Amino acid sequence: KENDNSITDDLIKMAYAKTMLHGIDDKSLAALKKLFTAAMLSYKKNDAAKEKIIADNKIKKPEAAALTVVINAIFNLDEFVTKN
Repeated sequence: KENDNSITDDLIKMAYAKTMLHGIDDKSLAALKKLFTAAMLSYKKNDAAKEKIIADNKIKKPEAAALTVVINAIFNLDEFVTKN
């Protein structure tokens, strides 16, 4: 599972950097990883909720739904909202 954590870290870092135009600090990364983990566990238990959030996505895994939640959270950060 270490490799999965590394991939998750990389995806969150990439999404954050592409959105904010700079790297993520350790505190923010930890918070977004916690959100990802909670969302993924929730979507593993609830297929209907997972399908609702990723209905148009070809990848139907809980990880895809959880990453969608993380990206939505990044879009709602004050730094992103005031930047645009």
